Amino acid sequence: MGLKLNATNGGGSVELDVPDTVSSDVVLTLPATDGDADQFLQTNGSGALSFADPLGSAAAVSGTNFQFNSGFGSVATAYGCRAWVRFNGLGTVSIFGSGNVSSITDDGTGAYVVNLTTAMPDTSYAIINGVWDDALTPTGAVICRVLIATSSAINVRTQNADGTLKDNSSIGIAIFR
Repeated sequence: MGLKLNATNGGGSVELDVPDTVSSDVVLTLPATDGDADQFLQTNGSGALSFADPLGSAAAVSGTNFQFNSGFGSVATAYGCRAWVRFNGLGTVSIFGSGNVSSITDDGTGAYVVNLTTAMPDTSYAIINGVWDDALTPTGAVICRVLIATSSAINVRTQNADGTLKDNSSIGIAIFR
């Protein structure tokens, strides 16, 4: 004997039927309030969980992967930005905005350490970085480069095209894994 739950609120109803052993699909149907077809949450007994509408699967969790349809017609694994920061490197370093970054250490002219709140599992990640020019009329190329990347911190350098280290007013770093 399984568990069956029915709930009614304002004319709509939700039903969840969970058998004793989940070896087939279990579906939670949520009625649409705008007259469109119902939405549902489904599991198939294998541990996978999907969220869908009548047009197809919108998102799924399978094992350790989160997958979603971002409008390109298929559900694919999402590779999220694990950490990001945009900061001012002039004078006293300050963070404009960030995610999974605990602090920025000023290591001298044009030298910074981006400290992560939660470390990466390893150093097999990709880093995207860049700088915004300080002047309305560019005075020369400013380069942002990664010097050392560990699982918990990234050493970043900003420099002129000739290699001279230079502080910059707006530096951005993003880590994907």
